[in-house]
Amino acid sequence: MSSTKMKTRIVYPQFWLDEKFAGCDLSTKLLFCYLITNNQLTLTPYLHITDRQIMFDTGLDVNQLVTGKKQLTDIKWCFFTENWIYHNHACAYIDYEGRDRVIDAKLKEIKEIPSKVRDYFNPLITRYKPVLNHKPEIINQKPETEGKGYQAFLETKKKLFKKP
Repeated sequence: MSSTKMKTRIVYPQFWLDEKFAGCDLSTKLLFCYLITNNQLTLTPYLHITDRQIMFDTGLDVNQLVTGKKQLTDIKWCFFTENWIYHNHACAYIDYEGRDRVIDAKLKEIKEIPSKVRDYFNPLITRYKPVLNHKPEIINQKPETEGKGYQAFLETKKKLFKKP
């Protein structure tokens, strides 16, 4: 059994409906799915992985990988440099801020990225950050109406099935 910690990522399937993505080659679609779901994910949109590893894991050949990288760059979903990838699409939820430990872990990961890589990606980043409605309390906590719906149902049932 592996001792590595598994990381998870929420992936929104709406990316399949995007017209730009629909026009991509099958190998590009496989590459993109791999890039947002592989086991080397981090808490950031940055991924350090070699072309050899990508081809080994996906079965893509060199030409398919080159085409996939070009198409993903053209639609501005991913950017590539020196075995680094920046995932620029909002379909994979990586903007979770969470608690201090998550923020500290993200900052630590970003500090480990070479500055020349960050400098390369920074002018390319157009990433949409979703605005989520975080509700700290439960809505509709109305004790005066709690259970009345079921009570009304029981009373109606009694009336409907009353024996003459």
